Amino acid sequence: MSLPPQSKRQPRWPSHEDGLKSREGDYSTDLADHFATDPDEEIHRLGLLALRRSDINDLFVLGDLCAQRSLAGSSLQMFYVGKTLMAYRHAHKMATNTIDRDLARRLVSEFAEWAVQIARDHPTPGNIAVALWAVAEGKTDFDRVALESLFDMYSQRVLNDHDHTQPDPRELDRTIVDPGMSDFISQTDVTVVDEGVDESDLSSEAHPLPSETHYEDNAIQHFTSLERSAPDNRQIHTALYQTHRHRASDEDEFKVGDNIEGRYEVAEIRRGGMGVVYLCYDHEQGEPVAIKTFQSRFLNNERAVTRFNNEAVTWIKLDKHRHVVQARLVQNILGRPHLILEHISGAEGYGSDLRSWIDHNRLDLRLSLEFALHIALGMQHATQKVPGLVHRDLKPANILVTHEGIAKVTDFGLVRTLELEDIPLEEELEEEPPAGSRKPPLTRVGAIVGTPPYMSPEQCESKKVDVRSDIYSFGCLLFEMLTGHYVFQAKKFQEWIKAHVHNAPQFTPAELDKIPAELQRLVLWCLNKTPPDRPKAWSALVEELSAIYEDVTGQPAELEITGPALQARELMDKGYSLTELGWLNEALQAYDSAITLQPDYAWAWARKGRTLRLLGQYDEALDCYDRALEVQPRYAFAWTGKGLVLDRMGRLEQALTCHETAAEINPNDVWHWWNQADVLHMLNRYDEAVTALKKGLEVD
Repeated sequence: MSLPPQSKRQPRWPSHEDGLKSREGDYSTDLADHFATDPDEEIHRLGLLALRRSDINDLFVLGDLCAQRSLAGSSLQMFYVGKTLMAYRHAHKMATNTIDRDLARRLVSEFAEWAVQIARDHPTPGNIAVALWAVAEGKTDFDRVALESLFDMYSQRVLNDHDHTQPDPRELDRTIVDPGMSDFISQTDVTVVDEGVDESDLSSEAHPLPSETHYEDNAIQHFTSLERSAPDNRQIHTALYQTHRHRASDEDEFKVGDNIEGRYEVAEIRRGGMGVVYLCYDHEQGEPVAIKTFQSRFLNNERAVTRFNNEAVTWIKLDKHRHVVQARLVQNILGRPHLILEHISGAEGYGSDLRSWIDHNRLDLRLSLEFALHIALGMQHATQKVPGLVHRDLKPANILVTHEGIAKVTDFGLVRTLELEDIPLEEELEEEPPAGSRKPPLTRVGAIVGTPPYMSPEQCESKKVDVRSDIYSFGCLLFEMLTGHYVFQAKKFQEWIKAHVHNAPQFTPAELDKIPAELQRLVLWCLNKTPPDRPKAWSALVEELSAIYEDVTGQPAELEITGPALQARELMDKGYSLTELGWLNEALQAYDSAITLQPDYAWAWARKGRTLRLLGQYDEALDCYDRALEVQPRYAFAWTGKGLVLDRMGRLEQALTCHETAAEINPNDVWHWWNQADVLHMLNRYDEAVTALKKGLEVD
């Protein structure tokens, strides 16, 4: 696959003194600059410098960096294609000599031609659309016949719906087995399996990963336009995943559309540092599932396969619980173990895990307490079902949150599944296999396993861990939910080790004012340096959190749901996940079943309305939203859904009233302000639209 054209210019990085000078002054434009706000650390850093000096080489290098990131697998990334063209065009405007001006003009033209070639080689609708946009955006003269052939290919692909996958800018599993990735730990959850590497190795340059919560405005606009014009189920399916699909690489055994074991139809593929997850529709059970395994490059590691099986079986023993992601089956498929899991879809506009809720400032005191209780209840259940169980990697990425705000613990023990195979196992050094065992124990000497911001002191020192180690990690997690930042302000791996072992956690004066004293005491109790000084069991935390929750809210904590109410909620989760996977008619059946069990279930009526909206059945959708609002008049989600339907029907003034009502009910949801701004924009009321957007930006 050809590489994109580049200028080959080199950036001029400032000296320490120049760097200090460059940070002086008011640089409020940082927050609006496309490069200074990029999630990639190298682009972000150079973008900040470019704002502070007039060096044309900065623009050329920014273009090169974005060009390098414009292709993921075989899929063009519109976000970086656009930024590449932007950088080179800015360089052209800034050029003061013929050499720079000609280079910039040539790069714009050649980059657009490269995008077209990629689209020809891999003619997905997404690639073709991005390539055509690049030609138009670059104002590039191009062969008319070639462009017409691309248009024809696009039409055929969309109509036949053979291939509508696009790369997912987010990754489901960020577990990384690499002791050299510590330089960007402060920006993302990273699981490090450290095998005694010295600090000099950990300070080498790392390659930062993109933000977990990265969205593209153009992709959102594309979704909106498709939704308005395409009521067909499969076209909506395409629109839903324009920004969420991930094309399988050559390493994947399965592709989107494949049937695993003749039963599980692959709807989406997500990859992480070690794992691969297939989001599927189970044709036998009529429900969504997630199938997790590890990537092909680990297949020849017998220890990894054995450990994955062992941990998966342990997870399956946990059975079913409201606050644990259910593992249903471990099955050998094509010589590799696959774990069949409950499928969890997060709320619209956010990821499926707790990290997204923290990053988008969605947690208030009440919600933080609810999630903390959910996690503690899930871990209490797990340790009761499997005595001695230690998760080892409690962190936001391993807490999934449903569309209804139910937190569930996931990835039990799988952090230890894959380790660096060039490090000898303990038994190879000194131990004999246990009596009666045909296989040696799968442990390592001096292994540090976990995610640095959430590791207990005993994890940091490679000591034996028990349930109290997880409770320390829970303390780190609860601290972050309450404050919005890590428990310590460390960056490199060894800084985290030192902080967890020696530093005392502290709340700021402002945090002390807003967090109840009993909750502060509980957090610090969990964060004691020595295990005997922490809570001894999850049951103690459940008891304490329940009392604090009742003090804060004036209502008893909801510790368990049984009977029809639980069944209705499970049907809601099923319906929502089916909607997210594009199985809209099947989702309607799930919602109807929930409504049959609980006719006054406003949430079910509203979710059914959303699915009907995606199907383009607007009159029926309005009826559902009205039923929801009859039951619960101050239901912001239903007002929002009704507003979106009225918008699609061209009834803009009525739509605006709905969105204003939603914002009045819940002003802390950024989407209520965005929806208002969208309608105001269509009504040509631009000043009011800007005001609404500013309010949204104050929220997130």
